[in-house]
Amino acid sequence: MSKNGLELLAPAGNLQTLKKVVDAGCDAVYFGGSMFGARAYADNFCFNDAIEGIKYAHLFNAKAFLTVNTLIKNIEYSKLYSYIKEYRDAGIDAVLVQDFSVLKFIRENFPDLDVHASTQMSVTSQFGVSFLQDQGVKRVVLARELSLAEISDIYKNTGAEIEAFVHGAICVCYSGQCLLSSMLGGRSGNRGRCAQPCRLPYELYDGNKMISGHSRYLLSPKDMCLINNIPELSEAGVYSIKIEGRMKSEEYASGVVSVYRKYIDRYLSTDRLYKVSNEDMDILMGLGNRSGFTDFYMKNYNGPELMSMDDSSLHTEQTEYTDQINTGTRKLEISIKVIIKKNTEFSIILTSIKDNNDVSYNDRLSLLDISDICIWGDYPETAQNRPLTRDDVNKQLEKTGNTIFEIDNIEIEMDTDIFMPMGKINAYRREFISKLEEKIIDLFYSDKNKIKKSYHAEKTTDSYAVEQYSGKEYNKLSCDEINTYILVTDTDQFNEVINYADGKTVIIFDHSFLDIDHSKLNHYIELAHDTGSRAMLKLPQVLRDRAYCYLDKNKDIIKDFDMYVASSFDNLGFLDKIGIPRNIVILEHRLYTYNDNAVDAFRSLGYKINMAPFELNKAELGHRDNTGSIISVYGRTELMIKADCTRKNIKGCDKCPSILKLKDRKGKFFSVRNDCTVCMNTIYNSIPLNLIDKLEEIKKMGFSSVRLDFTIESGKETSKIMNMFKSANNKKFTHESGFSNDFTKGHYNRGVE
Repeated sequence: MSKNGLELLAPAGNLQTLKKVVDAGCDAVYFGGSMFGARAYADNFCFNDAIEGIKYAHLFNAKAFLTVNTLIKNIEYSKLYSYIKEYRDAGIDAVLVQDFSVLKFIRENFPDLDVHASTQMSVTSQFGVSFLQDQGVKRVVLARELSLAEISDIYKNTGAEIEAFVHGAICVCYSGQCLLSSMLGGRSGNRGRCAQPCRLPYELYDGNKMISGHSRYLLSPKDMCLINNIPELSEAGVYSIKIEGRMKSEEYASGVVSVYRKYIDRYLSTDRLYKVSNEDMDILMGLGNRSGFTDFYMKNYNGPELMSMDDSSLHTEQTEYTDQINTGTRKLEISIKVIIKKNTEFSIILTSIKDNNDVSYNDRLSLLDISDICIWGDYPETAQNRPLTRDDVNKQLEKTGNTIFEIDNIEIEMDTDIFMPMGKINAYRREFISKLEEKIIDLFYSDKNKIKKSYHAEKTTDSYAVEQYSGKEYNKLSCDEINTYILVTDTDQFNEVINYADGKTVIIFDHSFLDIDHSKLNHYIELAHDTGSRAMLKLPQVLRDRAYCYLDKNKDIIKDFDMYVASSFDNLGFLDKIGIPRNIVILEHRLYTYNDNAVDAFRSLGYKINMAPFELNKAELGHRDNTGSIISVYGRTELMIKADCTRKNIKGCDKCPSILKLKDRKGKFFSVRNDCTVCMNTIYNSIPLNLIDKLEEIKKMGFSSVRLDFTIESGKETSKIMNMFKSANNKKFTHESGFSNDFTKGHYNRGVE
């Protein structure tokens, strides 16, 4: 990676913060508008503030990115076209997205607008990056959990424009994979409303024994700080260095940017030894930390050093070095020449321009042709009473007000007995400033302006968007019989499920079945076939190096399955690579199809079957295109998928798969499974989802398939649930037949905001 390819990307929760981070020297800024942003509780921008912010950023040659990184419901889709168009016309440089339908929507409707794949898309491998590149993504924001080696491997194999978080809060769960806040309180991280239950205290139990001791904040990571790793990140292929903090103060955001700007410039301008001073680390610590900082993921997979287990709060404090932070208002200092002479048009001519706080490595203004920046006006009049003086002219032209310009010097050529109204001189000053702004923006964004002009003939209303992208009503055919997908994670569950299997059953084998002897696994596949069932393999939810090696080791038997469950874009790219046809790939609920447009977008690529997301309620499901969709009717919902290993943090790593339990403040227990084959932790809901008594209601919604997931259930528990399901499917189900209150309806009744 060339040293010149290194962007410092800063957060902004409001207009004032945007100006401060630009003043501090960021190369790009990201912010949310009034809708569709993953920080719903930030101040965010009204559209007028956004226009001003985009212009401010561009005047300092900083790019502006809009976050549209939430999942969108059918009812909201009619607003998307006008929303994106407004920002595109205002000059936004790129849009960050999570929802696959939004990616496809922008590519189809705004083909010249760059799309960045948000970290909410949970991309962890070359396979996911390549898949998204094929869909027109310009840049990929990688998962925070990746190591330098993994980042380097992705860049070498894809050449992608990579963005990586380097500073600020990190989630314990892979972003986009968390349902904890959603299921516990209805505040979904996928909708920008995370309540951060991971920062609350928990106790860890092994059986009936509490083993966490005094450590209480078992799900709370330290804040990330990778300022020492900038050279390594750049050499690994990272293009954009990203700071977290749209919910943080302007002092935090601008202060962190200022320090990182200093060291990025140092790295870019010299080959001498790169070293961050203790004073600057103290400044970063004072701006905000959780029990210190961590750079743990850069070189390690997981470990207790990552976590702030004794205190989850954010600490801020002034240090003796705080006043060293660059907090000055950034201005462009200009010198001008003014000519006010008889028989000569009034004129203002730019003679020099410089940045009073030039924090960038390159001179951004050196290419500006100042000889081209001038304005002409009327001829001055002969003075009848009081003639115009130099002081009069100086006084009017120095009034640059709230603009980014500051007058350094004014050279005046004028006659002594002339007159011009002060209001006219003020108007000429404003015209000159406006032209100067236009020339500066054109210098850096001329292509973008050409793109804007090329859209003048496009639609001026939302009629297209409303017609094509609003929620639709479907002729839903109620299904008398329904296909059943059943996930099993161990042989005891399989032995029970096989007794109920028939030609309408698909048995989903968890990837952990690849651990057993392949001849025995083939026997299980044959048993499924003997009942008329199909055998499906569920890939690991997160596909990183260890998971890829695990799958590669078992590649011979992988192709013996009839179908496959993909939980991520990495999974989709991997299955493409090994030649699996897309029509036998089922999209797990984590490849979110919140809206019909997402369903259609995946269908257009050949993916015909999907799982309905857990966060839609029955009314929203009823207005969704459920053709070819599967709905979960039983299972302990996976609330978190994480690289952090709770067992290792407390007991040490013994490579022993197990199930521990997290106890929250309300006394609920959440099972935590550590999957050592791919080094991944899964946290399950405290009680299972059970919609078996809603089976007839579900059939009327147009679902032709349902799914039951057995994860930590015993064989006996599996048999009980299968009996319950069989009764319901045969319309013989009653609550007295075994249904209890030890279940949840999840979001079926309540949904999320």
